Amino acid sequence: MTIVVDASVALDWCFRSEQSRYANKVLDHVLEEGATVPALWLTEVSNGLLTGRRRGRITAAEVAQALSMLLSLRLEVVSDPPDTVLPGLVEVGERFGLTAYDAAYLALAMREGHPLATNDDALRAAGRKAGVLLFKGS
Repeated sequence: MTIVVDASVALDWCFRSEQSRYANKVLDHVLEEGATVPALWLTEVSNGLLTGRRRGRITAAEVAQALSMLLSLRLEVVSDPPDTVLPGLVEVGERFGLTAYDAAYLALAMREGHPLATNDDALRAAGRKAGVLLFKGS
């Protein structure tokens, strides 16, 4: 079964200092089953790599390696039209107390019925409240 993966987990794959057992289980699952991400994921992950590079947390070679790995994954990038995205993210963000960024992951998991993989405590709590399955990796 495919899962929705947020940027917090994907960035754990890219930074050696942040790799966790959970993120590695998510990656194993994505390698086998693929993942679904909102179009925002591309920007968030890119920004995380840029920020990490600027702060000296990751080398240029590690960024290149991370990009190669990310591009090799079987990802379905979902891009909805503005008349769906704008009101949907505002509504989900308002209902669950999330930023629009986090609401994008929750709304996608809700709509598609896919489990959600995240390291974000607020997003996990919102997922529970919304009745979304959370990826456990066990």
